Amino acid sequence: VLNVEVSTATKTAERLEEAPAVITVVTRADIERWGYQSVAEVLQHTVGFYLIDDHVLPDAGVRGMSGGLGAESGAIKVMIDGRSVAYRTTSGNWLGVELIPLGSIEQIEIIRGPASALYGADAFLGVVNIITVPPEKLRPIRVRGAAGVTESNPGGRVDAVAGQRLGRFDVLLGAAAERTDRSGLLLPAESPAPILPSDVGSRRVALDLERRSAVLQGRVGYRVKDAGALVLSAYGSTVRRGGDFAHWAQLTNGEQGDATGTQIGLQQLRLNLDGSVRATPALELALGSTYFQGGLLDADRIEIGSDLFYGERDQAYRGADSTFEARWTPGERLNAIVGVEAVYDHEEIGAPRRINRSTGEVVAVGEAGGAAEGVDLTNVGAFLSVN
Repeated sequence: VLNVEVSTATKTAERLEEAPAVITVVTRADIERWGYQSVAEVLQHTVGFYLIDDHVLPDAGVRGMSGGLGAESGAIKVMIDGRSVAYRTTSGNWLGVELIPLGSIEQIEIIRGPASALYGADAFLGVVNIITVPPEKLRPIRVRGAAGVTESNPGGRVDAVAGQRLGRFDVLLGAAAERTDRSGLLLPAESPAPILPSDVGSRRVALDLERRSAVLQGRVGYRVKDAGALVLSAYGSTVRRGGDFAHWAQLTNGEQGDATGTQIGLQQLRLNLDGSVRATPALELALGSTYFQGGLLDADRIEIGSDLFYGERDQAYRGADSTFEARWTPGERLNAIVGVEAVYDHEEIGAPRRINRSTGEVVAVGEAGGAAEGVDLTNVGAFLSVN
């Protein structure tokens, strides 16, 4: 295992035993051997990690620390091939089926501990870098599926990946989807005390813990051995969750099938362009750029335990993140990286609207219900790393 090659600790390829970080590597064989269904399950079974899952979006903690209630694993950096996958408005990470088809994963490199010097503030507790299948290991098709029943609720998952190498070109296409339902679970008897609607009475059984996730993945690469590569990749994901265990209020779905209950609906899209050129045997130049956008689905609604109204959030984002790096490796014992990164993020954030439960109209309370305001966030940074 120590001879496995990793790149997350220093951004240069090295053997696991020489990496200057506490790294766990989960290979494709490990995923198949243990039957993991998502990256969240991988982390849950990794030493030093733990997950708190309210059946909406799990929160990963490292060595006893986490980002707190509703952090959505925002205290760790999650990447695919070195590119961030965060939902920008909350800086949260999606770790379920919606993240990536498992069939396209070659290995997952997990760092326990801070790595902010190379990866920024969101790498405060750790880094999870998902490495996709290299061109030489692509298969024409790989399909994986599962079906079952939980608490009399049917559900299932499917994961399909196809790839082909054509000379210097390689193509990878993937898709994964999940529809499961954990309705019927009892509300855990934990602190803090639950926030329950008035009509719940003595009921403590969840009526809506349905999970629906989907992701589409595409990658096209042009590679010249020992000279460089140009890779275009894209990921589109959607998440829909029944929120009977959400932290705003619990057991909000109505007994009689009324139009009540927290529903989480999110979507995001990422387009990545990565290029590298080996200027000399010891010097590599790399440029990476990502266009991202995301926001809420129409079904998104938030219950807060009120008999009079429920909430509708108003948020969306779009922007770009670009990085340029020069990597110098004169020998096996020495490497240096100098880089600069620029991020532009346009956030549309409006005050949550209060919707009258009986009429469906917006309840005018101060500024609530107004149009989303656009905020432009720009960040430029530079770094130097010598190992």
